[in-house]
Amino acid sequence: MNPVGLIYFALTIAALILLFACIRVFFKRLRCMFSIRRLCRKQGLVFHAAHPLWFLGSRYLRGCDFLIEGAQTVFAVKLFGCFWPLKALIFRERGEYFFRARSAFLGPILEVFDGYPHTLLEYRFPAEEYKTVRRILLVNPMPLEIRFQPSNGLESISGSGDMLQGMEIANLSHLLRIADNAG
Repeated sequence: MNPVGLIYFALTIAALILLFACIRVFFKRLRCMFSIRRLCRKQGLVFHAAHPLWFLGSRYLRGCDFLIEGAQTVFAVKLFGCFWPLKALIFRERGEYFFRARSAFLGPILEVFDGYPHTLLEYRFPAEEYKTVRRILLVNPMPLEIRFQPSNGLESISGSGDMLQGMEIANLSHLLRIADNAG
């Protein structure tokens, strides 16, 4: 096989891997959208979307993506997703995060995209005067694991319900559970 054919073959494989990841994220977010809408209808909660494609929210946009309003509590939710399922999401105490690949085969390729530290943005959440506002960082789709690294210590496994810079880390089932209990 000639070298040009090998290059085209490698580019085709890389494009298929990227396409698979995009399709996976899209369908996970669709499932998230339908689950949240179903919960709001069932419990009588009021749903407010911040923009028309709220379920495709990005961790790089500063505003919250949607609100779920109950009788006494408002859940202000910011979507934060992991593109690759075989990565660990590590939050640092100083407001940084990075992804660590857990795949021996794809590790060197995936480290190119997210292996360096990113700064966690100061997300804007609405202020309510009469209701309690719970700021939620909804990690969807979920990575392999979520870890927290204090400034002078070792990493520890974190998860749903833990606090990070005034936001509660949650996966979809945790958000649905706390919104169901509030409704």
